[in-house]
Amino acid sequence: AQILLFNTFAADKDDEEKVFFVDKHWSGTSSASYRPSHQMVEPVAVHSTTIDSLVQGIAMNKAVLFKVDVEGYEAFVLKGMTTIFETSAAMLGFIEFNSEYIEKSGIAVNDFLTFLNRYFTLYIYKADDSLVKANNLQFEDLKELFNSDYIHTDMILASDEGIIELLGM
Repeated sequence: AQILLFNTFAADKDDEEKVFFVDKHWSGTSSASYRPSHQMVEPVAVHSTTIDSLVQGIAMNKAVLFKVDVEGYEAFVLKGMTTIFETSAAMLGFIEFNSEYIEKSGIAVNDFLTFLNRYFTLYIYKADDSLVKANNLQFEDLKELFNSDYIHTDMILASDEGIIELLGM
């Protein structure tokens, strides 16, 4: 009763026609950010909607848990959730962060990080399963942290640092 599921194309704008690349070989790489390089891809025209418009006030003054893993389209989905970010009592989110896919979507990685930092305290998983607080980091800082030019990790987004402490993370 506390979970809402929507079968929709989430984005930063409502009712905008988009192309979604359905990967017939492996659905996990279907994307709106880029066309996979092999031939088993079918472009499908879809209409977008924002998460804000789907929940219209349901999250106001409530705690919200979300997960976004959309192969580089995370910036668009999250931009369509800013009303939720601004009106909920608390937020805890999990996103996949893939620097290559983010750039393929046309978003500068540093712009995305700035957006995230506006609403959240960021935490990043490292290879040793440690959790690193990552506020105000730029892409160069992440490259140094991971010793790589390509960053693919999960991030935890918390509206309040106390949430992470409460969870014992």
